[in-house]
Amino acid sequence: MSFPAAPPSHPGTAHAYRNGFGVTGFVLGLLSVLFAWIPIIGVIAWPLSILGLIFAVLGWLRVRKGVANNKGLAIAGTVLSAIGLVVCIAWVSAIATAEPTPLPTPVAVAPPPPAAVVPPAPVAPAPVASAPGPEAVTAPEPEVEAPASQEVTYRITGSGKATSITYAKENFGQEQANGVSLPWSKTVEFPDSGFTVMTVVAQSASGSADNEITCEILRGGKLVTSSSSSGPYAVVTCSGS
Repeated sequence: MSFPAAPPSHPGTAHAYRNGFGVTGFVLGLLSVLFAWIPIIGVIAWPLSILGLIFAVLGWLRVRKGVANNKGLAIAGTVLSAIGLVVCIAWVSAIATAEPTPLPTPVAVAPPPPAAVVPPAPVAPAPVASAPGPEAVTAPEPEVEAPASQEVTYRITGSGKATSITYAKENFGQEQANGVSLPWSKTVEFPDSGFTVMTVVAQSASGSADNEITCEILRGGKLVTSSSSSGPYAVVTCSGS
């Protein structure tokens, strides 16, 4: 009895890795560590650290199953999220153990004696003027200036393509671009006031041993930070504030 021949394999076909969970866990863990040290504002580190820990563990499980290849990024996200969670717990413990300030003892004050009531003297009504008054002039409304903003540019350079590029936006949002050709750049508007977190994470799609990928962050056209990584499927991270 003969069996049909197996179909030929295609070794050149690229495997699409699902690295979204690992990248998301790393970004959330990094944000939780940055915010956990700030009093009052650091309360937002609670959900960031918990969500970062969940996504990083899910990314690690994907690496174990072979559907993702960003093992280092998933481990880094787990560690950063755990540090952010520990700092939040330490803040709560410090506040709970602080001794409350005693309130001052109220002093009883005797009420004043009642004052004598004097009937008011009759007042003659004032004459009403019949002349018309001047017309009211409406003042022009002041112009409302638009809030100032600053431009932040993320730049990724290297050879070939990037499997994924994840970058931070205003209001602590983030976006991801997949399968983009290098070099790549993106300009984002951030408010000019307040605390700004700038982060970009990129992974190369090249499996070559001499592969190199570089990230840069520019604010107002000036370089804030840069970093490079080399090797097969290299991952590079840049962050600033």
